[in-house]
Amino acid sequence: MGERRVASRLKRLPEDRYKVINNLLITNGQYTSQIDHVVVSVYGVFVIETKTYKGWIYGGEESEYWTQNIYGNKYKLRNPIHQNYGHIKALKNVLKDYPPLPYVSIVAFSRNARIGVSSSTPVIYWDQILSVISQFGNRVLTEGQVSDVANSLLRSNKDSKESRKAHVSSVKT
Repeated sequence: MGERRVASRLKRLPEDRYKVINNLLITNGQYTSQIDHVVVSVYGVFVIETKTYKGWIYGGEESEYWTQNIYGNKYKLRNPIHQNYGHIKALKNVLKDYPPLPYVSIVAFSRNARIGVSSSTPVIYWDQILSVISQFGNRVLTEGQVSDVANSLLRSNKDSKESRKAHVSSVKT
C-alpha cells in the first residue's frame, strides 16, 4: 500500500525530466535487489526505499539496526539506509557501462511513524519526497541519457512470479 501511495506522488514529476520506475527487481550475480522506486532524471538517479512502520523510529546513519518503539514495545529493523546502499550498488552494476552517475538515496516513511533518525541521507515522510527531489537542480544528464538509463534498467528488470518468489525466499533466509 505504501509503495502505491509513493508511486502516485511520483507520477506528478514532469515526464520530460523524470522517468519513474516502480518495483524494480534486478539480479546481481546470486543476489536480487527489489527496489521500491527509481527516479532517473536530468538531475541524477533517486533511489527511494518506502517504509510503512508505525510508532517511533530511531537510529543512526551508520547503525546496523534501527529501533521501532510502538506502544512501549521495541523492535529491531534493518537500517533502511544500508538497504538502499545495497540497491545503489546493484544499480551501479547494471549501469556500469555508463559514466558515473550521481545517486541520491531517500528513505521515506508514512506519517504513522515518528522519525528520530540522525542522518545526512534524507529520511523523510512520503509527502516530502517531491520537495526533496526538487532541491536538486543541477543538470547532469540530457533527456536522451535519462531515457537510455531508464530503458537499460527496464531491460534488466527480472519481474516475474518466479523471480519474486525467489527474492522473498532469499530475504527470509
